[in-house]
Amino acid sequence: MARNNRWARAGLNSFVDFAIEHWVAIVSVLASGSAGYIASLSEPIAKYGLVAWVAIGLLVGLGVAAVAWLLSGVRVKLSQANWADRQAQMIAINPLAKRFERERLKLSDFFHPFYMGTEKARFEECELLGPAHIILIGCDLRSCIFNDCEIVIIKNNIPIRGCTVFLNCFFENSTFFSVTFYMPKEYFEVFKSNNGQHPPVISDGMAGNL
Repeated sequence: MARNNRWARAGLNSFVDFAIEHWVAIVSVLASGSAGYIASLSEPIAKYGLVAWVAIGLLVGLGVAAVAWLLSGVRVKLSQANWADRQAQMIAINPLAKRFERERLKLSDFFHPFYMGTEKARFEECELLGPAHIILIGCDLRSCIFNDCEIVIIKNNIPIRGCTVFLNCFFENSTFFSVTFYMPKEYFEVFKSNNGQHPPVISDGMAGNL
């Protein structure tokens, strides 16, 4: 049932987008189609003079505006429904799973209140959404993309509170959004060599010029 509803919304959304994009042509077709009918009424209307024609013009304009307003409202509602679907899809995950492929995941779902890390999980072609503070321990990142991310170099063996921890996980062809990574300098060097690119380093001091 939910899938059928999504398909119905997708079809309706396509129709609304088409109507909004081609509204000028649609109005022209409707106007030409109704020209004969209006012409048949011209004789009865003529006795009322210019006022009647002005009133008809206003009514037609109001009708077009009302249809455009309704289509715009339907489009907003459909966008909200589609966003709710995506949110539901992101929430309905099992953070204890060991493999994720082509999924859009909220990193907050992997946060553990007692900082127990996600171990030996594999992420392939996933979108990993923040905002989030992440600690990577023994992880391997290959061909990943970082959008609006940054790195903070930390001291070894110093606990960091409030972070989501990944232990010995594998990330490949995945994209991170709005993530702050915390890692010691030694791991940062491995991170650079394995992934080929990295977010900007925002920490200063003993880390040196990275």
